[in-house]
Amino acid sequence: MDDSFVDLYRPTDQQEVMLIRMLLEDTGIEYYIVNENLNRLLPVPAADMLLRVERGKARDCAALLIEAGLERAQLEAWKE
Repeated sequence: MDDSFVDLYRPTDQQEVMLIRMLLEDTGIEYYIVNENLNRLLPVPAADMLLRVERGKARDCAALLIEAGLERAQLEAWKE
């Protein structure tokens, strides 16, 4: 895996993935979601998806996701 990206959040379902994409679309934050396409094709548990963001923008991204109402417990460590 690329060291310039960090694990930030585990989306619970495709709706949450869509919300994340909408929130990050125009921010300039580089990101990708591990296993997103696999989750669409196979009955893989959503817990296998993982949002990875560029290391230098992780705090900004966490704050944005918290503000949008995503699970604070996963994001709180990055907000500081």
